[in-house]
Amino acid sequence: MGRIQDLSICLDNSSAVYRVGESICGSVSLTLANSTKIPQISIHLFGKSMVNIGKEIADEGENNEDEEEEDKNDDTNNEIYVDDYKIIWGDSNASTIFAPGKNNLRFEFILPSSNLPTSFEGEHGSIRYWLDAEIDPGMFDFDKKSRKIITVINTVDLTHPMYAVKMSANKEKVLRNAKCCSKPQKLYFNLVLERRSYSPGESLIYSGEIMNSSNKKIKPSVSFHQKSTYSQEENSKVTDKVVTSEDLQMVSKKDTQNWSNFALQMPPIPPSFKCKYIEVEYYLKLSLKVSRSKETSVCIPVLIGTVPLPMHLPAVVDTTATMSSSSSSGFGGGGVGRSKSMSTEFLLSGSQYASSVFGPVDTDTNEKVLGDSKYIPMYSYFDPT
Repeated sequence: MGRIQDLSICLDNSSAVYRVGESICGSVSLTLANSTKIPQISIHLFGKSMVNIGKEIADEGENNEDEEEEDKNDDTNNEIYVDDYKIIWGDSNASTIFAPGKNNLRFEFILPSSNLPTSFEGEHGSIRYWLDAEIDPGMFDFDKKSRKIITVINTVDLTHPMYAVKMSANKEKVLRNAKCCSKPQKLYFNLVLERRSYSPGESLIYSGEIMNSSNKKIKPSVSFHQKSTYSQEENSKVTDKVVTSEDLQMVSKKDTQNWSNFALQMPPIPPSFKCKYIEVEYYLKLSLKVSRSKETSVCIPVLIGTVPLPMHLPAVVDTTATMSSSSSSGFGGGGVGRSKSMSTEFLLSGSQYASSVFGPVDTDTNEKVLGDSKYIPMYSYFDPT
């Protein structure tokens, strides 16, 4: 690497996790083999959403010129949230010579206090924030840029009583009979969620009932899903991930099964959010597998936040929140708000961070950029005990 042995970004906050409105403080470390003249060093804080859902296969009748024009257009839709630039050493007329060894240059940025969606990594898009430290371009033939990716968390406060509302979904299904003259065989099942919102680390509490009047065994399971919607121009793409799941006890023929206050712990996941090109929602699903019959299910939307509902706040039963299977397809998280009665001390107390349950991702950093080649977001994780 020649005279410049290392260029890196060191943050005062070792977790590299920041909430909106917080300061990002650190230093750029420059290690030199010998005395070196460096006119300028800058650092850039950048944050944006990136979506790429791919191109449709072109019609055979399209000419080459149209294809070339399409290739010039980037498939990616970007929405910029932060774009802040600082020169931390010199200017275009500087002629300072750095001594050999390690040199540290301090910097500080302040994140905007609003309009920053939480860091997110998905199959067809991401919301990513990072710092780039760079030596005056064109001065040296070496990897002159260093990158540090950070996690930004926007508050989704669930401390309002409206988020304690119980939710339920039910469905009745008539099974096909082998004999046309036999009596219809029915399934009735019901899923109840203790409240509509949870934070990672909490246990999602659910109950339910399965009434099996058929001559078939029923294999039930419960799963928690992340639904991500990516938008690009007039197109969109939806992905569905199972975050966690568990099998329930088999229901025998002509039998009824009830379960109460079962727990499904929420791992570290991003909160529910919606920005211009990406929307992330969650839902709980009760699925029933019946031999020789198509799987049937009901779903309940779940709002995932970053500040949990206080344990002393009782759940509110609201019959208007009950849903039939025909309305269970809506997963809108609407109504996300901040309870003004909650103090900042409570917001931060008990809060820790854990690596995303979905694991690390490649950052697509090219060989000319030092720093993070893989990145794993960190999310709020609360210990209810």
